[in-house]
Amino acid sequence: MQTQKPSRAKRQKRPKHSGVVRVYRFPLDTNRQESAKLFNTVHLCWEARERLVADREADRVAQRALRAAGEKPRYLTVADQYISVARLARDEPRFAAVQSQVLQNVAVRVDEATKRWLETFKSGRRGVRPPHSIEKKEYTSFTYPQYGASARLRHGVLHLSKLGQFRVRDYRRMRGTPKTVTVKFADGRWWVLISCHLQAVDVYRSATEVQELDDTGADTGLTALLTTAHGEVFDPPKALKESLAKLRHEQRNMSRKFEVRKAQYLEEQARRAAQNAEPLPALREIAYSNRLKKQISTVAKLHTKAKNIRQYHHRKIADRIEKTYRCVAVEEHPIKFMLKNRKLARSVADRSIYAQKQQLKSKLGNRYVPVPNKRPGIGGNSQSCLCGEAVPKSLKDRIHECPKCGLRDNRDVVSANIAMLIGFGRAQLMSRPAAGLAVVIRGETEEVGTSPHLERASASEVSVKRTPHANLRKRGKTGGAKATPAAKTPVHRPKKPLPGAAKFPIPPVEGTESRKHRPLGR
Repeated sequence: MQTQKPSRAKRQKRPKHSGVVRVYRFPLDTNRQESAKLFNTVHLCWEARERLVADREADRVAQRALRAAGEKPRYLTVADQYISVARLARDEPRFAAVQSQVLQNVAVRVDEATKRWLETFKSGRRGVRPPHSIEKKEYTSFTYPQYGASARLRHGVLHLSKLGQFRVRDYRRMRGTPKTVTVKFADGRWWVLISCHLQAVDVYRSATEVQELDDTGADTGLTALLTTAHGEVFDPPKALKESLAKLRHEQRNMSRKFEVRKAQYLEEQARRAAQNAEPLPALREIAYSNRLKKQISTVAKLHTKAKNIRQYHHRKIADRIEKTYRCVAVEEHPIKFMLKNRKLARSVADRSIYAQKQQLKSKLGNRYVPVPNKRPGIGGNSQSCLCGEAVPKSLKDRIHECPKCGLRDNRDVVSANIAMLIGFGRAQLMSRPAAGLAVVIRGETEEVGTSPHLERASASEVSVKRTPHANLRKRGKTGGAKATPAAKTPVHRPKKPLPGAAKFPIPPVEGTESRKHRPLGR
């Protein structure tokens, strides 16, 4: 009598939401032999990359000649370079020690860098070069593009095809579906980075969970890292500045050791030339002394400590902003021009403004609202007032004083309010909007009186129910399966006539001090 097999459980359908990628980073506990294996793999991948880049450069020259002759060019593709790396592993036995998909990922990296370079011709960006030759020390990682048979993490042990097993420290449970595994050498040790794919609803809070929170604007700067429109000032310690004295001392010691090494090399080279002996190899090919290695490690640890302190405060600030506000309008402005200023470059690097914005984007998701740094017909946000009057200021002027409306406050707080005005059509320092004030809302020029985002009640009206912001309403759009009630049921606010005002009644602010948080972690 045949026994009936148990039927397979019916697959449970989940709503289709936008995907989010999260990367988990764990340190590897390696000995000398295991570290040598990983370094050998990285160096082989670097050598394969150099050959693929040289092939691309030669191919571009050849195809340009064909185009000049009137023929149709056919440039190298990633599929062509897959064949090249396969031939490389077949012809040279030392490349056979690298897993095939790892070598293919080297070709993918070269292809993606080439595409980024080609995209600059359409966008008009400058300063982007095609893939070119780099030094061996600049190539520090390799990637297994598929998580599973070739690379997997089980019970704190990392299994890598053709490399063996490696113990993972500080291991914790990962959320989502693992996709790729990258092994990287950074900060003097080996790390494993595992990227996982999650649904956005499992990462970010829903619109109903944050509907009672208030919106705000945020301005980033050097005096204070982040200032909100509500007057909160986040000023974490400057990690690089605090360790600068010790760092200078250790870097001078390292520089002296490099100079001694160079002098000894030149002396030995001259002695061999006088004796007609075999010349020395290039200086960069000679191994460092143990003392120099130790000094390099000391300097690297100081830089790593400063970086870790900076990242800690970035995460704490982003977490507090996410828990306090519904949507945050952040002024977008380039950072490169500040790094080119020799008087500001160190402070800009120490603050790491771009990294703070990226952390906010990762924490807030669609609740992060980028806004331009100027209003059409008015000027830059830091050089104008909420009422639209031009208020020019230099970097040393920290107080905003408007001769037209009498607004007097911290310039960063005013800039944050202008960002809030552009993003949501209202500002914390405004009692009510001025009729006919032109602002830019999410790329469209509108009047404040007709803005769909303007739902701020007057001082006498108290109501927490508001229509979700446009970024939050996107999460209600699902495809395929049935949507979750929280994502599909927006909260509607009854329409009320907007108060019209001929003027911009902003009472003068007594005092210029804003509410300031203590440095996080202190």
